Amino acid sequence: MLLYRIVGVIRENLCKNKNDKNAVAEMIHKYANRSEEFNGRFDNKMYIFVADISDGIIELGAIVTGTEKVAAIVDSYVAYMGIQMTDTIISEITLKKLCGLLCKADKQDYIADDNEIMELFGVENIVNSFDCYISYKEYIVEKCSADTIQSNMREYWMSDTFRAELQRIFAGRSCTTAIGHPVHYFIETDDAETMRFMRNYLLRSLYSKRRIRSGRFSYIEIEPDRNLDNESYEQLYRASIDGSIVVKLLVEEDSEETDYVSEINEKIQFICKMLKRYRNQVLTVICLPMACERLKGLFYEELSNISIVELQENFMQGKTAKCFLQKMAEEKMVSADRKLINKVQEGKGYLAPELRKIFDFWYGQKLKTDIYPQYQGILTINAEEIKAEPKGTAYERLQRMVGITQIKEVIEKALNYYKLQKVYKEKGMKMVRPAMHMVFTGNPGTAKTTVARLLAQIMQDNGLLSRGHLVEVGRSDLVGKYVGWTAKCVKEKFKEAKGGILFIDEAYSLLDDRTGSYGDEAINTIVQEMENYREELVVIFAGYPERMEEFLLKNPGLRSRIAFHVSFPDYNEWELCQIAQLMGKQKGIEFTKEAIGKMKTVFRYMRKKKDFGNGRYVRNMLEQAQMNQADRLLKKDISSITDKELFTITAEDIENPTMKREERRVIGFAC
Repeated sequence: MLLYRIVGVIRENLCKNKNDKNAVAEMIHKYANRSEEFNGRFDNKMYIFVADISDGIIELGAIVTGTEKVAAIVDSYVAYMGIQMTDTIISEITLKKLCGLLCKADKQDYIADDNEIMELFGVENIVNSFDCYISYKEYIVEKCSADTIQSNMREYWMSDTFRAELQRIFAGRSCTTAIGHPVHYFIETDDAETMRFMRNYLLRSLYSKRRIRSGRFSYIEIEPDRNLDNESYEQLYRASIDGSIVVKLLVEEDSEETDYVSEINEKIQFICKMLKRYRNQVLTVICLPMACERLKGLFYEELSNISIVELQENFMQGKTAKCFLQKMAEEKMVSADRKLINKVQEGKGYLAPELRKIFDFWYGQKLKTDIYPQYQGILTINAEEIKAEPKGTAYERLQRMVGITQIKEVIEKALNYYKLQKVYKEKGMKMVRPAMHMVFTGNPGTAKTTVARLLAQIMQDNGLLSRGHLVEVGRSDLVGKYVGWTAKCVKEKFKEAKGGILFIDEAYSLLDDRTGSYGDEAINTIVQEMENYREELVVIFAGYPERMEEFLLKNPGLRSRIAFHVSFPDYNEWELCQIAQLMGKQKGIEFTKEAIGKMKTVFRYMRKKKDFGNGRYVRNMLEQAQMNQADRLLKKDISSITDKELFTITAEDIENPTMKREERRVIGFAC
């Protein structure tokens, strides 16, 4: 699948009166209809559309699945549309950018529905939730010459395996069109930068010789302990036809643990299944760490009829290793002295990660001793402790939660800051710790309380809080019935939450209409206690976004003591579907494909309602579906019910709220 953005200049005035809304709407309707007529001639092998027309510039998007040339398609399209376009620029784009063009076209009514188009081309899972079903990135490589690659190879000290493959690529004649892949690839390296270089220049070479039609490739990282959504992964392959997929296995070394081996074996089997199915349509590059012979053996067992070329990172010795260190010093604009060069032992081979580690230590010392000598007495922070992955099952549960990408990033920053403060303290360095309190804003059911509870446990697991418990309070817990009781109530709750998190839900409920009320007393006391307990607990204020802003304005001291503002967005229909599947998995329940489709439709409808409960609605819907399933199964002969039926929810079990409303009957007298 090839994806393009086309921009050109239009000299004629397509709409004589831009201020006339009816005239503009008529123009848009005209082009929308003619687009559908044009695309209808190609039997879903191609789709081209108008994304925007403004200020003499027209912007088009195109999806091409056949062998047609995009330039010829564009010429035919603008001729059919009756548009004169000049200075045309055609550029290949990522799937995410195409989604943006479709969304723009949908909003302006140049197309009927952007989601329908993605479903038509079988990539709806990826487009509608890029980081929900499958986590990946897209890149586009440019063509280059053999001389350019050879020049860069000398800087990265590539191995003979890589040089030999590039020679084979450029020795052959350029293809007029890509017709299949004689080989696929393993890249073996422990250095991320080296992997990027080998990956990019391999694909650039193949693209330059027209061995692949598309310069777009998808990069996906697979972890042994994370689920791999098979349907989305296959959709990614369909979206990558005529292009490439780079798969990196995030494993450090071969392991003999039974669970680990079983999980990685299952993932490798499916990766190989997709590789074999799309072997002539999608180029696959597998990135493996060095010395993982067992993993390579698994791939070769599954890919017995596929030719694989192994590209390996080079060992550097003696002069080569010293030149590598000198090059790194030049990039930092410092001189490589004898202390650095003498780190290289004669006769010993080094991989790039080892040399980078040597250089980083030397450079850190040089900054303190030579460049900024006034910092010689400052102790070096334990970098390994700072960079260590957070510990505990709570952190793993947080990472597995659907969506909330921004929330995970903010919490990661907060954890890193806490860890750094801990290291400072252990080094005997006095640091004034700023406020670490938070505000969580979002609608009901967006997992605010769940995340707060997990955060408390994560902090306890990683030595950042002593107890790691969550104390959840509301107005009734903080405001006393009589004069003098409120401050006492607040202080007692802070004392109870010491060593953990104090979670104040719907904090704006403390606001009163009149000044000097019990609510004001509660807020003032909270501000005071936040300062008193700043190193012993974290306060999280939660509620609706608009009301929380009003609350923060009430007391000037509140905002200054809050370090992190975390927004919990509403889940989209794809995320809600995944939440339902995860809830079902916990109960051993599966959903049919039709049931998932119906859930998606229901979620799309219900999300428009103001009182939509997000995750809570999903939980209620699942419970209702189980009751409907029980009712359906018990109408059958009990002896004929299979185990699969007992643990499968069908479309029939999912209630449709729109249908339910239409079926209501009027009670009383009818006229």
